[in-house]
Amino acid sequence: MMNKLDSCYCELGESPVWNPIRALYHWVDINQHKIYSIDEQLEHLDVIDMPDKVGCIVVNEEGNLLAALSREIVKVLIDNKKIVSLHKPEISGNEMFNDGKVDAKGRFWVASKDIKETDASGKLYCYDGTHLLSHDEGFVVGNGIGWSLNNEWMYFTDSMRQIIYRYRFNLEKGQIKSRQVFAKVNRGYPDGLTVDARDHVWSANWDGQCLTHYDPEGQIIEFIELDNTRPTSCCFGGAKLNQLFITSAYVGLENPKAKDGLSQVIESLSIGNNPFLAKL
Repeated sequence: MMNKLDSCYCELGESPVWNPIRALYHWVDINQHKIYSIDEQLEHLDVIDMPDKVGCIVVNEEGNLLAALSREIVKVLIDNKKIVSLHKPEISGNEMFNDGKVDAKGRFWVASKDIKETDASGKLYCYDGTHLLSHDEGFVVGNGIGWSLNNEWMYFTDSMRQIIYRYRFNLEKGQIKSRQVFAKVNRGYPDGLTVDARDHVWSANWDGQCLTHYDPEGQIIEFIELDNTRPTSCCFGGAKLNQLFITSAYVGLENPKAKDGLSQVIESLSIGNNPFLAKL
């Protein structure tokens, strides 16, 4: 069978996630308002057309998806492609949702960004199914999120400042404090990230043509060189959680390369963890 990823170009591919309930990868094309799904053999591709830009998606306990649109959180039912509105918060007019992840208690953390990517209007929110609360602010592009294996640290990416932060994380209360620098990035701009079963961080380098593999203290272990100019995010998946699924973008490139905008899977770089599932 043909690898269907080889023909699925995304203007702004983002937010890959492994769905352990359905054994599928999902990811989005933010600018084209699409959610894609594919099996781990990369043979069967499906698409859901969305009514708005999709900043990120996560999997819930039903095996369906939650999506952060520009200014709305919705549930997406995979079988019938129905979209159900969950929350329409009052956020500033120049702000839109961007990347997000689910914590170990099933809460949906969502970063936002300035639409023009010039002002520091972005925030870090948490949605628990009832309330959307801001926990930090002052970011041009709030981005990649993750947690250490012991849930004592929460990672958060400040793309335009080229910094990955970490906070002390209180899992029971869903609170963060004591922001500190985890890593300063000199190769492109840090984008989405994931944490593996060894507690190592893997971060996509927009304009850096690579992923960066960090140890738990933020020291670089290696760069994974890619054929994509603008890799955007990554996640581990597959039945053995040994596949690294990587998204990319061609948006803004005057002379895109052949693989810019394509997603790809690299085998056996590490072993990941099943994502936490939203209780929403």
